[in-house]
Amino acid sequence: MEKMRLIPSTMSWRQRLAERAGQLFLNIVATLFAGVAIFLLVLSAYYHVPQPPAEVAIIAGSGP
Repeated sequence: MEKMRLIPSTMSWRQRLAERAGQLFLNIVATLFAGVAIFLLVLSAYYHVPQPPAEVAIIAGSGP
């Protein structure tokens, strides 16, 4: 008897559908992750947190 080889043409439609759904899900998650990363990068480039001068920070931090 011949061993069954796992090739795409012998896979059932359910297996193929599940594989496609899995790939699509991973693509969506990766795209969302990249989009959020790019959004935060752009936001950080335009949004500058006002920082006090070093002297003020040192004096304020050395209090009782």
